[in-house]
Amino acid sequence: MLKARYSSSFEQGVTQTKATNFQKHVVVSDRLVTEQNPASAISVAEQMVKLLTAVAV
Repeated sequence: MLKARYSSSFEQGVTQTKATNFQKHVVVSDRLVTEQNPASAISVAEQMVKLLTAVAV
């Protein structure tokens, strides 16, 4: 049987950032948009619109 080795995100060079509890926090990396909590929903939508607008041009 072949065993695959899965490394953690941190081993692959992921950097973690965070805001204080219940504060909006959005990170955009290339085409990836991530958020910390529901308070970030509007900011995520705004960033997605920017990314999609740039692609559509």
